[in-house]
Amino acid sequence: MQVPFTLSNESLSVFANGKMHTIRNSHRNYDLVVEHLKGGDHDEHLLEELCSVEAAARNYTSGHDNVEVKWGQVFYKGSPVHNTLTEKLLGLMDLLLDVTPWVRFLENLMENPSYRSRESLYDFLEHFNAPITPDGCFIAFKRVREDFKDIHSGKFDNSPGAVVTMQRSQVDDDNQRTCSAGLHVCADEYLKGYATGSGYRTVAVKVNPRDVVSVPYDYNFSKMRTCAYEVLNEVGASDIEDLLEDLLFEDIYGDWDLS
Repeated sequence: MQVPFTLSNESLSVFANGKMHTIRNSHRNYDLVVEHLKGGDHDEHLLEELCSVEAAARNYTSGHDNVEVKWGQVFYKGSPVHNTLTEKLLGLMDLLLDVTPWVRFLENLMENPSYRSRESLYDFLEHFNAPITPDGCFIAFKRVREDFKDIHSGKFDNSPGAVVTMQRSQVDDDNQRTCSAGLHVCADEYLKGYATGSGYRTVAVKVNPRDVVSVPYDYNFSKMRTCAYEVLNEVGASDIEDLLEDLLFEDIYGDWDLS
């Protein structure tokens, strides 16, 4: 028998065992499915198994009613979402990896009330491969004084374990302004040219994407203003390198106390 299917430059969809299954051209089984479809006799069970990314997607999004993956697209509350984040999510699904942290990240991100903040965060993520934590946040960095107070005002305590907050309305959301009001965190690249002398420390911080307010255009989108973050650990240059070299969620969770 032959099953209905459709093929495009980026994905293919087959209707097997009463269900539609879609995979992207980066999926590890894409070529195998294409070759099987070229034959005259299609095995529905085999096709369903080869296209298991959709079944995996349903497992990953179970319990997350707002996020759905179907037809090779990511949907939030029924509307398709196309951005750097969803491309990453789909790419991980193609490799049959657990994308639960990224689903949680998308949910957190969509709670951010500012469209401009959500869009600018994509630029940060595109230029800096920020590790995503199991609860859908991301890890960034901050340089502080020797006593863990912030460099600019010396008022905010950034000791490990501290949760630093300020009113969102007091954070400048204009991404045309480089230095302005807000809690500042950055990518590792930004650290190379900021407060590099003696007398400073560097801490890793966890940021919820809903709390991001602005990512300035300058410095290659490598820093941002936010209204809240949690300080994780003090880190050295070698610690940062090790953290960014291994982005698997389990390894990050094992190396850092994110609880």
